[in-house]
Amino acid sequence: MSKKLVRSFNALSRKPLSPSGIVPNSWHFDIRYVHLEPSPSHILFLIQDTSEFSHMERLPIGLPTCSSGIEFFPDTPEEAAPEVAKALMQAFVNCFGDQASQAIAPWNLTTEDKNLAVAVGDEFKKLGVGYEALHKVGVSTKDVNDRTQEVFSRLFTALKKAVGYVDNIAFFISTPSSIIFSPLPDESPRGDQESDFELALKYVQELQRSRPPTESNDILDPKEHVEKLTREMDDIQQVIREKPEHVVKSEADNGNPDSALDYGLRLRFGFGAPRNRAQSRKYLLKALLSPTASDILKSTVHSLLIIWHMNASDTKLRMRHLHAAAHHANLSTSLCRSLLPSPSPSTMPASPAVLWLMKTTLEPHSVNAPEVCLFWKECWKAWEDRKRQVEGEKGKMDEKRVKRPNRYRCAAVGCEIEADKGRMLLRCSGKCDTDKKPSYCGKECQRADWKNHKPFCKPGAACSIIDTGTSSQGTTKPNALQIPVTMADGKTVLVSSSTMDAKKLKELKGAAEGMPSGRTIMSMVNSLTVEMVKLDGGDEEEEEKKSEVD
Repeated sequence: MSKKLVRSFNALSRKPLSPSGIVPNSWHFDIRYVHLEPSPSHILFLIQDTSEFSHMERLPIGLPTCSSGIEFFPDTPEEAAPEVAKALMQAFVNCFGDQASQAIAPWNLTTEDKNLAVAVGDEFKKLGVGYEALHKVGVSTKDVNDRTQEVFSRLFTALKKAVGYVDNIAFFISTPSSIIFSPLPDESPRGDQESDFELALKYVQELQRSRPPTESNDILDPKEHVEKLTREMDDIQQVIREKPEHVVKSEADNGNPDSALDYGLRLRFGFGAPRNRAQSRKYLLKALLSPTASDILKSTVHSLLIIWHMNASDTKLRMRHLHAAAHHANLSTSLCRSLLPSPSPSTMPASPAVLWLMKTTLEPHSVNAPEVCLFWKECWKAWEDRKRQVEGEKGKMDEKRVKRPNRYRCAAVGCEIEADKGRMLLRCSGKCDTDKKPSYCGKECQRADWKNHKPFCKPGAACSIIDTGTSSQGTTKPNALQIPVTMADGKTVLVSSSTMDAKKLKELKGAAEGMPSGRTIMSMVNSLTVEMVKLDGGDEEEEEKKSEVD
């Protein structure tokens, strides 16, 4: 197609003035991401500045009107240039869809992003465009950029109306801006000299965060969680040893969706293949679009692409990446509902990646950008369902704590370890009454408290527990142990982990006491997941921050 298109473009006449002979044959173009659901896509916007005549082409060219353009999502000007160059040539060859007009080639072209200008000019030269002047695309002035935005805003208003968004609803939908490509995250060939263990851990964690919920994947206790994680890490390391890069790549290229998913994750982390962000997305899309891909795999890939978009820049997150992440989250959640049409009350309504996006980004962003509430209905429903689940779980746990407060806190004086579930702590096996039995975070605390408890370890005796207070006001994270750490500024940070044992948490507390911030604590931890909650002098309002520590 490209060769035929180039021949047709080179056959066009090229003059300084348009066919009318009145306005210059000078054109400005840019690319934008139109996030209107259900078929968001990038577009090429082309405008003749003097007359304000404009034209749009969906990218990639040939994309059906009702189809989403998720396959084309350029990270760099160089990735965008091939499709932009083809779309520009097609627009002029087809005379913008007006067969009655005379088709001519542009005298010159400009765009706002100087790097895109260079990339498109180089692409024209590479394709064999005969007009050498077009090998040097110019950079537009601020006045041209401002007028272009005004014209596009009017066009976008009409577009919103055409797809059914009118009045107040249309008012809240932001107008896409011209894309200025930002620097990509730093990408070393192999994860900054990380070990195979660390890379396997990242690979498995990313996969676990992205899988859709099932009735059988209820939250495990710390020991079971670590065992499952270890098994998966062992499995993936064995797969990478037995199936080298060229084998899994060949399988992926031949249409195997599982291999495409595997190779996409290898490329993501530089594990068993050189790290390559663009190629990672390419193979994840291969998995997603494979005709043999299961709904479980599709839902997983959509969630993986949420993370891909949210990690798009070392600097400011661009709105198009946020909108694309939300689009994938919505599709992932929709597939979750089809997989579990009647889930149990305790089953999460979406993957952890979707819920993370809702909690950390979409819900906070909705305060200043109400448009996010108009789209992605499946995500919002899942998020509301999850919040109701959490409130229900918290209510049940509060009732249990009121009835049996000793069951959730280590009885050893000064220990301060608390647990989400009573079975995570050891209980005295002596003859003391069941409702008065002390619980311990480990044998060491049990031995340390024996002198205190021994006189009471008999039927009918009083409770031996001296300190019955709870530093967390009865709040712990699911299947986690936690301990309070007092910082140098006097604030208390609850360090909670579903993978560290009590001994490690206490070692962490000892090392971190007096440190100026929770971030210092995070840099010291070698666990899988740690949650930190700041407690401001008994204030009931808690500020949470969740960090992944690999």
